[in-house]
Amino acid sequence: MEGAMMCCRLSPCFMILFILLLGRNEQTAVCQQKAIDEGRNSVIQADCRYDPKNDGKLIMWSCNLETEGLDDSSIQPFGDFENLTDDQTYVGISRRVQMRQCVEKKKSEKKKDPIGGGTTTVTTYSYSVQWKERPIDSSTFKKKRSDSFRRNCGIENPRWPNSLPRSGESFVDQAMLGGYTVPKQIFEKKLLLKTPLTSTEEIPGWTLNGDIYNKPVGLQNGIGDLQVKFKSNDPSAPMTFVGTSMNGQAEVWNSTPTWLCSEGSSLMIIKEGIATKEELF
Repeated sequence: MEGAMMCCRLSPCFMILFILLLGRNEQTAVCQQKAIDEGRNSVIQADCRYDPKNDGKLIMWSCNLETEGLDDSSIQPFGDFENLTDDQTYVGISRRVQMRQCVEKKKSEKKKDPIGGGTTTVTTYSYSVQWKERPIDSSTFKKKRSDSFRRNCGIENPRWPNSLPRSGESFVDQAMLGGYTVPKQIFEKKLLLKTPLTSTEEIPGWTLNGDIYNKPVGLQNGIGDLQVKFKSNDPSAPMTFVGTSMNGQAEVWNSTPTWLCSEGSSLMIIKEGIATKEELF
């Protein structure tokens, strides 16, 4: 009874919070649409040469990536894949790295006692082998003597290899698109890496199936097997940028402040390929 009364007292608070959050989300959507509408009407089609008269204005340009002098050493894979990109220069590389590991699943449910009318919480554990991007410590598993563990796993998960990179994305500190410098934070926020990346030479110990590298290790139930998939930008493709610039550096553009959108709303796009105003707005 006390719990029910507490819920009743708290419900108005939750309702007010929900309304405030809903209103905030709607305001953000309205402000973003205002920025898009303003951008559609005011964007300037610039060429690939930096022009200081456009500083602070919303501009768009499509230019080739300047690979000469581009330092991509900070994003190079290591270990078995350290020579993956010897023949090309990239602004970003993504990695999806997985190991087959034993996974524990916990399930708790309340069951009615046969006598007395009470309930008892029954907890069961089951085990399966799955591809995972982070190491799972099987030493903490609760029921390693169960049939489920012995049948589906049978062994502990091995340690994650030190020579294997973790899943994630890496970008260069900056790159030149035409006459404009694009900093790392813009690539990190907006550039979609979608071009499969493989080596022109064989990687010792790995088999390439399509665009995925596989490495079986021969343990029970395939535990410890590895697979890696890399993606990058297409270094031969131009990129289209929408935003502003200050002193030749690409930056986020902010729309004109209004009563509803007192700080304006930010707008920035960077994507591979040549895109038109109509396609982007």
